[in-house]
Amino acid sequence: LGFAPEPDSIARPLFDPATIAAHLDHLAAGQQDDGGWTFNFPAWSPAQEADWRGSFTVDALDTLRRNERLPD
Repeated sequence: LGFAPEPDSIARPLFDPATIAAHLDHLAAGQQDDGGWTFNFPAWSPAQEADWRGSFTVDALDTLRRNERLPD
């Protein structure tokens, strides 16, 4: 999804639909109990953690919405 996050991405035809679907499923499954997503690198402060979690959450929701995985 990093190379082709949107259905009309120029790189999307390089990936088969099953691969995209698996990555979208994985992204959706990463949602935490509080509704947000987290990141895969160490947090060095609570403020930094909140900032990065917010950014990752917005990106995840945007990707899922553009791929019709969320209601409008």
